[in-house]
Amino acid sequence: MENEKLDLVLSELWEDLKGVRQMIGEQKEQMQQLQQEVTNLRQKLEQKKLIVPPIDTKPVQLIVTAAIAKVRQLVSEQPKPVIQERRFLLFPEYNAREYYKRIFRLIMWFTLVSMGTYLFVLGKQALENYKEVQLRQLEANQYKNTWQYMYHQEGKQGKKKMDNAWQKAFSESSN
Repeated sequence: MENEKLDLVLSELWEDLKGVRQMIGEQKEQMQQLQQEVTNLRQKLEQKKLIVPPIDTKPVQLIVTAAIAKVRQLVSEQPKPVIQERRFLLFPEYNAREYYKRIFRLIMWFTLVSMGTYLFVLGKQALENYKEVQLRQLEANQYKNTWQYMYHQEGKQGKKKMDNAWQKAFSESSN
C-alpha cells in the first residue's frame, strides 16, 4: 500500500514536472521571439536615418529685431519725467578730484574774504585811533600855545610855570 501511494505521488510529481518543463520551454520560445523582435527593431532604427533640415533663424531674428525697434521707438516717444536732485555731499561718489578742487577753492575764497573783512575792520579801528591821537595832540598843542602866550611876558620863570602847567593840562586831557 505504501508502494502504491509512493507510485501515485511520484506519478503526480512526474506530471507536474512535465508541466513545468513544458512551461519553461514555452517561456524560452517567447524569450527568443522577444529577442528577435528587439534585434529587428534595432536593425530598423540603425537603418532608418533621420535627416533634420537645417534650422533657418533669419525670419525669427527679423521679427525680434522689428519688435525691439518698435519698443525702442515707443520708449523714446514717451515723455520722460525730470527729477531734480539736490544733495550736499562731503564725500562724493563720482568725480572726487573735481569736487575737492572746487571745495578747496571755496574754502580759500572764504578764508580770503574773512581775512579781508578782518583787515578792513582792523584798518578802520586804526584810523579811528589815529584820528583820536591827532585830536589829543591838537588839544595839547592848543593848551601849549595858550600857556605860551599867557606866560610869554614873565620870561624864564614863566616858562617853567608854563611847562609845569602844560604837563598838568596834558595829563588831565588824556584822562
